Amino acid sequence: MRPSLEIIAPSSPRSSFLLSLSLFSSVTHLITPPLNGQILPGVTRDSLLYLTRAHISGELLVEGLPTDKFEVEEREFTLDDLKLWSSEGKLKEAFGAGTAAIVCPVER
Repeated sequence: MRPSLEIIAPSSPRSSFLLSLSLFSSVTHLITPPLNGQILPGVTRDSLLYLTRAHISGELLVEGLPTDKFEVEEREFTLDDLKLWSSEGKLKEAFGAGTAAIVCPVER
């Protein structure tokens, strides 16, 4: 099977986020595409990243988030990544966030 080159990108009204376990360890990752000039930086996206990083550093605690082995990644990911993480049970959650959309889960 040919690898997918379909990069998951934010849509104009919201940013894409994934909550995934590492394929090689028990680290949980919050993954979102980087700001690369295709979308405007949004206050909701920025707030989610700030709160997550503050939680990881111990500056504040966000109920429901892991307290250790948790990382934020701003990187591109593909449809093949999603399929792999889902098939291996590593994809915990996918959601979109934006000023108009607030935070909305992505349903299967």
